[in-house]
Amino acid sequence: MDSNNWIIGIADSDLLGDGTEFFIGQGTGGLNSNMVIKTDGNVGIGVTDPDTRLELFHAGNQLKLSFDGTDNATFGVDTDGDLTITPSGGDVTIASTVNATTFVGALTGTASGNLVSGGALGTPSAGTLTNCDGTAASLTAGAVSTITGLAPDTATTQATQASITTCTNLVTVGTLATGSIASGFGTINIGTSNAVSCGILELGHASDTTLARSAAGVIAVEGVVIPSISSTNTLTNKRITKRVKTFTSDATPDIDSDDYDAVTITALAADITDVNVTGTPTNFQHLMFRIKDDGTEREIAWGSDFEAGGVALPDTTVAGKTLLVEFIYDSVDSKWACEATSSRA
Repeated sequence: MDSNNWIIGIADSDLLGDGTEFFIGQGTGGLNSNMVIKTDGNVGIGVTDPDTRLELFHAGNQLKLSFDGTDNATFGVDTDGDLTITPSGGDVTIASTVNATTFVGALTGTASGNLVSGGALGTPSAGTLTNCDGTAASLTAGAVSTITGLAPDTATTQATQASITTCTNLVTVGTLATGSIASGFGTINIGTSNAVSCGILELGHASDTTLARSAAGVIAVEGVVIPSISSTNTLTNKRITKRVKTFTSDATPDIDSDDYDAVTITALAADITDVNVTGTPTNFQHLMFRIKDDGTEREIAWGSDFEAGGVALPDTTVAGKTLLVEFIYDSVDSKWACEATSSRA
């Protein structure tokens, strides 16, 4: 072999089969051929036994497509059989529909480029779309039917103007914007500093149960505004159930007016010497007592939290009867004023 000589000819060596292959190389008989054209039409560059129409063999980038001296894209297969496409402009554009019933490999992007689909990105059900990283990498335009795992690293936009129909697991620290999420999502994880935005949210996949924004800070279900703690709303057809504190018998009952609206004593067996009311009551707040003794008349000393209002404070029970007393809080006096009493069997 002479590196200064080139030989073009028909190989007559058993190395290439029947001795009729065309070759270009630096050795006679097809040895060390740089290019081979076999009788079946297969062409090999860097390989003497091509098994496809064109086979390029090189431990590095195997193909380079150039538009001019600076704009190009290289293709390379590594020792693991993985294909890397490196465009000088940073983008790989798929101009038509990509259909793949089984997308076995991983479709991998980097921070330096975009994956742009002019058509539909079909059904890569077995593969993953990973590392669409940073603002320079985004999935745009086309429709994504089914993706098993979509896991961008730090992308600010994962799907802009795209429709994602079904996704088993969508993991992101960025923002999912503009497009639509129709169905089938197993998990959506969003970083604490980012947001998922949508116009209307359907609950339980039911179009008759929707959650939407009515106004700033106001949420509506099926168009009906949900009252919040800070909002002012008129409630109709709603019942407010009294919060009741129950004693069998107690000489010094304690009641927290923040937790209870009514007190019932079912079988008072001793005189009441003091009633202690705690909490932070509001002006005109109501507090009701229903007291029944154990068949013996009992005295009641209400204590310093109470005062006579429209009626005097009752000071005894009537043996065997139920005593009902209603108080309204007076914030001027800081007292519970007695406004009504009654007794029944």
